[in-house]
Amino acid sequence: MSTEFERLKREALKAVDAVPPKGNAPTVDSTKEKTISGPQTVQARREQEWIPPILTARINKKSEFAGMGCFLQLLGIILFFCLIGFFPVGTILGIVVLIAFFSAGSAMSKKLSCSHCGNRISDKGVKICPTCKAEIIK
Repeated sequence: MSTEFERLKREALKAVDAVPPKGNAPTVDSTKEKTISGPQTVQARREQEWIPPILTARINKKSEFAGMGCFLQLLGIILFFCLIGFFPVGTILGIVVLIAFFSAGSAMSKKLSCSHCGNRISDKGVKICPTCKAEIIK
């Protein structure tokens, strides 16, 4: 793995050395150690150190069949049938409990995961996967 990394690093440095500087861009000396004369820019830093390619991934939504969310939905159905026996008030209360437990169970059964490595992601606002360090794109 490190030999391939070193090979990619050498190829990237050769490609950067082949591009001539423009205007007052810093000049890069092609010796063993890279030295920079002129203003320090992002381009110059990239020429000094090899930056690995950026991995991209998307957020996958998975739904669990068995788990706490399913248990909550089942509990809502059981409570609905238990409360329906107390006719006028119990029926209305049973419907409210059923809807509340079903929506909460449905929200609990949905899991977010990284499309690159498959590990769980905490929420939709995550920009980088904590496991594979892939950049999350929308």
